[in-house]
Amino acid sequence: NKEGDGKAVQGESMNRQIIVANVDNESMLGDINAVPPHIFESTSIISNRLLWLARTGDVIILPREPSNTFLKYIESINGVNFSDIKIIVPTNIGTRRASITNNLLLSETVLTEVKETLYELPTQTWQILPYYFTSAVGQFGRELAKYFSLMQPPFNAEGGAEILNQKAIFRKLAAGISIPFATGETIENTHALNTTITRLLAFTGNVIVKQDKNAGGYGNYVITTTNRSHFKGAGKVLSLTDNSMESILSLIRTELATKGNEALTIEVYYNTSTVIYSEYFLGDDGTVEYLNHGIMRMQPLWSGFEIPGHLKPKIQAELIHNSTKLALLAKSLGYKGHLNIDAIVTENDTVIFTEINGRTGGCTHVHTVSAQLLGPNYLNTHQSTTYNRIIVENLEAYLNLLSENQINFSTLEKKGVVILSSDQHEFGTTLELIFTSQNTEETLRIENLARGLASSIENHTI
Repeated sequence: NKEGDGKAVQGESMNRQIIVANVDNESMLGDINAVPPHIFESTSIISNRLLWLARTGDVIILPREPSNTFLKYIESINGVNFSDIKIIVPTNIGTRRASITNNLLLSETVLTEVKETLYELPTQTWQILPYYFTSAVGQFGRELAKYFSLMQPPFNAEGGAEILNQKAIFRKLAAGISIPFATGETIENTHALNTTITRLLAFTGNVIVKQDKNAGGYGNYVITTTNRSHFKGAGKVLSLTDNSMESILSLIRTELATKGNEALTIEVYYNTSTVIYSEYFLGDDGTVEYLNHGIMRMQPLWSGFEIPGHLKPKIQAELIHNSTKLALLAKSLGYKGHLNIDAIVTENDTVIFTEINGRTGGCTHVHTVSAQLLGPNYLNTHQSTTYNRIIVENLEAYLNLLSENQINFSTLEKKGVVILSSDQHEFGTTLELIFTSQNTEETLRIENLARGLASSIENHTI
């Protein structure tokens, strides 16, 4: 049995991977039963992004079986043969909230399914590549290591990555290495809600209350003294012109301060011109590799990227400088794997960092696909945009439309549309897309046409 440092997808190791698509687990969302069911509508399409990270001989655990059309599509793009990759969909997974939760991953049913699969495969040294390296993933690895040669980074295996995903802890880490973050504080119980919110409203007239464990902005509520109804990154807006403070506090206590998620971060909300991000990969050999950066599209929640986008030189420099400091801090703790860092740019061009995520992110598969199709220097040669929720009748019909309109990805011209993820369900097929070319104008032309084609299918068939 072996437990030690292991390579992830960026590394040189030829170890076989057990990819765990544990999107929307308890460590991300807290009490699963308190999370609205609609949050889980995107679980499968986010999980299917990890298919791009699979290699020959790997095992991947997904919450729902991906369509054969999408698997064949990936094969046509990157040459990976999914007949040589074992896909496991747990037989005991639920339907209402279909996600690879910590409890499900450690269930006897799933452990048995995985063990039986590994016994059938040639002797290998394995490593786990989860969406999020929780303490449950560490325990899952230790169970497998009793029977197979499996490698895990010790910090990750002990659930260390969880402290890199909590908003309350982010403020403490950022303060320790002089990273600029928003004025505010973290409260451990709701008794201080009224006093803290009232005090912070005096700065800009707006505050944001952040649920400690959540993703995609759904756990971010903005309280405002104005009549504005949209704030970038806000899952819900509560105006004091329409609601009493008492009713707002009651809603926050009910919807945000749930079991296992009691800590709330309350910050001044600054008028935001742009939301930006960076991504790194921390290798088991001590390397800290910068991967990519860009602009997060917000409508008002995250809807895609502009990569690398057009940032002023000083803003880009501040983003990379302080992101690198955070990546080096994560490395010093012993974290291994992908690291995503978010920040905002205020209307006066101040960069304020908002959170760090020690896990694969919405940009990880985008980087993998872009580097393979456009080359390792793609940030200098291409402008790409992504959109993460388009619904069509089916993937095959949409691919035909892209081909007919000559905007499907061309390996010769290195431009066009690539399907990043696909989830087939009873209402149709949800797609995530990337649009790319050598200049912004052409990329936007391709995007507008591709999204228009999707709308034409949706309007006539769904």
